Amino acid sequence: MTPGLLVRIHRINDSVEVLENSNMTFPFKGPWFAGKDVLITVDPANIQHIVTSNFSNYIKGAEFQEIFEVCGDGIINSDADRASKLKKCYQALLRHQGFQRDSMSITTRKLNDVLLPLSIIYQRQERSWTYKMCSGDSRSTLP
Repeated sequence: MTPGLLVRIHRINDSVEVLENSNMTFPFKGPWFAGKDVLITVDPANIQHIVTSNFSNYIKGAEFQEIFEVCGDGIINSDADRASKLKKCYQALLRHQGFQRDSMSITTRKLNDVLLPLSIIYQRQERSWTYKMCSGDSRSTLP
């Protein structure tokens, strides 16, 4: 599934249109030799229903565990009882004042120290490319 998505990444808008036309849920046919046909949903109401209200109705088998073993033994790979305990743990962590304060300061620092300077560099480069395209002059660059 992933290599196929990477090949068609330039047509992502077509995929979004397919999702919108299919009510945000559609069957995905995997390669015939893999036997991985799945039902994909991106509808927030469906995801809310699966993750919160009826989590115990969606039992994950060995095949699911094998596919998502990259995620480890977290909430994604655990069944109802263990997932409920992990959910309480995660909620306690996310509500902790220290975690919220630290995550806010880390995010702010990362934005100011990395993303903002990077966007300035990209703006300069884009101006330079625009000038080159409009003027036809490949020797000049803007500061």
